[in-house]
Amino acid sequence: MTSDNWSEKRQFARACFDWPVTLISSKGSTIHGQVMDISRGGTLVHIETKLKINEEVKLAIEIPDFDDAILAVGEVKRINRVLNLDEQKSSDSYELGISFTEISAEDSRYFSGNLAPEWQDPVTWNEWPEKMDMPAQTIEKVSSQNKSLKWAIGVICLAGLVLMATLFFQSLSKNPAVAVEKEVPQDELRILSDRMSSKIESMRESYQQQAAAITEIEKRLARMEDGSISETKIDEIRTLLEALSVELKQIKTNLTEQQAAISN
Repeated sequence: MTSDNWSEKRQFARACFDWPVTLISSKGSTIHGQVMDISRGGTLVHIETKLKINEEVKLAIEIPDFDDAILAVGEVKRINRVLNLDEQKSSDSYELGISFTEISAEDSRYFSGNLAPEWQDPVTWNEWPEKMDMPAQTIEKVSSQNKSLKWAIGVICLAGLVLMATLFFQSLSKNPAVAVEKEVPQDELRILSDRMSSKIESMRESYQQQAAAITEIEKRLARMEDGSISETKIDEIRTLLEALSVELKQIKTNLTEQQAAISN
């Protein structure tokens, strides 16, 4: 499925990368995927969630070599379904052709040819598609907005990890297999105990990683003295971090209880 103006966006030279990308859909859900190719006009990404044609998405495209990200807003113009041949996966994935509709001058500097020979031609503003409306803000204000969005995406991803951990423990409490009756043979009980220990150890590692991430974000917030992010935005992020810390403490408590239940 292709819109009428997608071919116009494809006139720009594309370069192939396998950069990580985070999308925020029009419904606010966070989706992780991989960039397949990218140009000044848009990008082709691979994700496991189906979106809709003409749906607006926000993108944070990570550039590992520069420890930075390209932030943009775009529209889904093409969707290709990728059949799943892996028996371990239950669903297919999708390739999405996304046309950029909003991108800052600061982020567009990456298309100057330093990262890929395909981008050697100089960028001029009249080369952008007609639909591309560049923000009227100054470069300094755009930079501040970019930093705020990067922090917001990072905190949202961390919140998603905490939510997954919470749902995992809720499923354990509802799973009848966890409540092993006395007549179950000892060998089956031992196998079940080993499996639960493995899952708990995995969640313990996840808890440690999330706690470390929260600590690192708090350190970076403390070092921000350049005024690039407003005090209100920093307070909002701190409030969310406090809520995540409470969730992590609950996860740690659940880990201890589950470990004690297995030991008994």
